[in-house]
Amino acid sequence: MAIVLEKTVFDDAGFPIVSWWEDRDIIGMGPRTRVWCYVTPDPTTGTLLFATTGSDRVGDSHNFRPWELLQGFGHKAARELYPEPHHRVVVETISNRLPLTGKLLIDHAVITTADFTDEKQSVPMHLNRAIASEHERALLHDELRRNFLQNRWAFVDANCARTAPFVWPAGKKPFVSPKAPALPLYYDWIGTTIAVAIVGLLAVFIAWFAGVLHF
Repeated sequence: MAIVLEKTVFDDAGFPIVSWWEDRDIIGMGPRTRVWCYVTPDPTTGTLLFATTGSDRVGDSHNFRPWELLQGFGHKAARELYPEPHHRVVVETISNRLPLTGKLLIDHAVITTADFTDEKQSVPMHLNRAIASEHERALLHDELRRNFLQNRWAFVDANCARTAPFVWPAGKKPFVSPKAPALPLYYDWIGTTIAVAIVGLLAVFIAWFAGVLHF
């Protein structure tokens, strides 16, 4: 289980592209996916946006918010953000009966978040959902902070007018947002195998709970 940072590169405008591969469990649509963060102008207003795109087994997800209003990055446990109350009850019940199966149903991932001072200030942007060590999460945090916060003004000064520092100049040629290569095919087979195994364990538990099976 890991976060594997790729070398940070820069697009034609000189803005950073931070990308990485990460391991996920079945709850996070695992087992491995690629995520990348970059800057792109709003097609209508030219406002520079901090963007994140992640590939997984159900497609791509894209999120955009004003780069100027980016305040920082943080971490939150996925199990504190996503499970509904009834899901927690089910997991606790299964864990009491079958500890191993219950452990598989717990989301052990940690979410890297980006915080903004826009109209959704209380709702951070979720960048990933990784199963990784604290050291790997810290390396990712530092890479994001260095490129999108500490060096932000240097990138803006090199590309934008001083009167509108976070707006892509109308006379400049728009740059193309980056695209990631497809995941290797065998990752889909791994994910499918894990999913089938968990469904099988759940079926065994339900049969035992109903009294059909006896151990």
